[in-house]
Amino acid sequence: MAREIGAKQAVQTNIDKLMESIVEKKSESRFIWLAASTHEGEEEVIGKVHKILERKLKLHASDLKSKYSSVLTIIAPRHPERSNDIIRFLERDLMLSCDLHSNLFNAGNLINEKAVAELLDEKQVLIVDSLGELVSIYKYVDVAFIGASLPQSGTKGGHNVFEALSRGVSVIICGPHMDKEKMCPNMRVVDSPDVFADFLFAEISSPTKLKYLTDFDAEGKQILDKIWHAITKTLSIRNVKITYNI
Repeated sequence: MAREIGAKQAVQTNIDKLMESIVEKKSESRFIWLAASTHEGEEEVIGKVHKILERKLKLHASDLKSKYSSVLTIIAPRHPERSNDIIRFLERDLMLSCDLHSNLFNAGNLINEKAVAELLDEKQVLIVDSLGELVSIYKYVDVAFIGASLPQSGTKGGHNVFEALSRGVSVIICGPHMDKEKMCPNMRVVDSPDVFADFLFAEISSPTKLKYLTDFDAEGKQILDKIWHAITKTLSIRNVKITYNI
């Protein structure tokens, strides 16, 4: 599913290299999904969803046709400076094994293969503790939750789903506080950890690949292109340059 996007076509970023390594090593046996731009309160929900989903996979391991036997949850908080607090909470209160994505690189930003192996063999949650990484991560996941949309966040409106859509994320999930104008066709709304986990379980336990609920035809791509051109026109007025390509 990996694709080169816009300005990143010439240079592969560190997070690209990391995600490629993760997907190459574990995508056949481990369900990898993303909770993007989360706010305080939402990480607790995401952690509970992870635990419920892993429990369901183990409970139904013998009768499932799914290729997945475990879960890797990637959380990219809206404010990365909260990352250490998030890990402390998830490990202390939910007994989840976590790591920071910055720990997976050596000096010189080279991937620490030993740390990546430990992540894939022992860790359950990866926290993205820097900004600007979502553009790359979206390319490697089929399922993404968009933050600032659950009641537990104390916020309303939800974050923009455009990046996830434009990078080809198959299934996009949000909470009930997502603004209607930000909703996309077939976007799944969940309001509790149990409903959230049940939906994910139904998706990944299918004998076929994840259903591409937000897959685009030519008309859909034209709509995205029009939106993007409107955005870039506005940015150009402010002398901001940015590139995009589906």
